[in-house]
Amino acid sequence: DRSGIREMANFSISQPYDFNRSRVDYTLNDRGQKIDQNGNYVSTFPWIATKLTGSLFLNEYLALRARYDYNLEDSRIETYKIDEQFTTKRGDALRLSFTFNKEGTDPLTNRVTRNGISQVVPSAEFVLTDRFKLGFFGKFDFTENEFTEKKSAMRYYSSCNCYTMDVVLADRINPDEQRLTFEFNLLGLGELNVPIFNKIGSDGSN
Repeated sequence: DRSGIREMANFSISQPYDFNRSRVDYTLNDRGQKIDQNGNYVSTFPWIATKLTGSLFLNEYLALRARYDYNLEDSRIETYKIDEQFTTKRGDALRLSFTFNKEGTDPLTNRVTRNGISQVVPSAEFVLTDRFKLGFFGKFDFTENEFTEKKSAMRYYSSCNCYTMDVVLADRINPDEQRLTFEFNLLGLGELNVPIFNKIGSDGSN
């Protein structure tokens, strides 16, 4: 009976490749670092950070996910991220995401990063009716010591369960802007730009 099968864990690895990096024109500064014609630091190493992601589903209500970004050019772990998700039977959800920096030196900017939490992202969604959900999302930056982004959203589910409509109010500090957007999503084609409603185990990675 396949109805009794439940996913308990999964693992994925991805390795992006940037073809444009190998074509960048650059000169070397007095430190031996590569800079473009505008004076910006550049990298010609085409293999972007390897992403390793593992998810653990402790039960149908609690899930954990960890992701490591490994810098092949500098041979070190740049960041790692831990996500926690708690859901209820009726569809409410609470999520908390922590991003950690590993100590090291950025090969482009020569900036030293320290061990510790760099960002916390809390989010929540609440079921109002069979057709409506209310969601909240925040991004707290420990460098700036403030919320750099906040979002509130209302989602409508169609009666045919084939599309959703979102009304999203966003507030960001860099750039300083407030925005109201309306979004239409066809179910089965992926969630679009609304991290509030992206779940661990879905196509949304936050």
